[in-house]
Amino acid sequence: MPLSQELITKAQNILQEWSNEATAEMQRLLNERLKKNQYESALSQSINFEGTDATAEGAVATWSLDDYYIFVDLGVKGVNNKSKTYTSDDYPAGFQFKNLGTPPQMIDAMKNYISRKGIPLQDLQGNKMTIEQKAFQMSKAVKSKGTDGTRFYSDVFNDKGFKRLTDKLERSIGGEFEVKIIAQLKE
Repeated sequence: MPLSQELITKAQNILQEWSNEATAEMQRLLNERLKKNQYESALSQSINFEGTDATAEGAVATWSLDDYYIFVDLGVKGVNNKSKTYTSDDYPAGFQFKNLGTPPQMIDAMKNYISRKGIPLQDLQGNKMTIEQKAFQMSKAVKSKGTDGTRFYSDVFNDKGFKRLTDKLERSIGGEFEVKIIAQLKE
């Protein structure tokens, strides 16, 4: 039996509400786990819930995030394996730096970070450094130690979170619902 337009609209509204909550929770977890103020994290600011669309065949909620979110979520093991990392169904082996080589993109990103944060251009002994030297030093340290995973995404988009959505739908509409997640990365 096809769903009425009223039920489709109701389901879309519930999905919209749940999606807004999921977006806020991702931002909260990311900032909390990165120990940042609410609007300080660039990744947190990049989380964009683009809205929902519902038809009799199904409903879609769409988010866009900076493409490196998965590395922040799961973490990346360092060459010396000092980081706390996680795996997922999509990435069962997780992520790991293979060597201490620092590509130009990493150096450029680190220079940008140094400038934005006002990090002093000196080494641990207080000796002056150029921004290139400091970026290289920091890049080597990241690749050696790795980056800890935050699970800001995985702790929201999981069975528990989807159960909350299906429970809301079932209570509101009065029927059983199946939530099927299709993750699609934009090229």
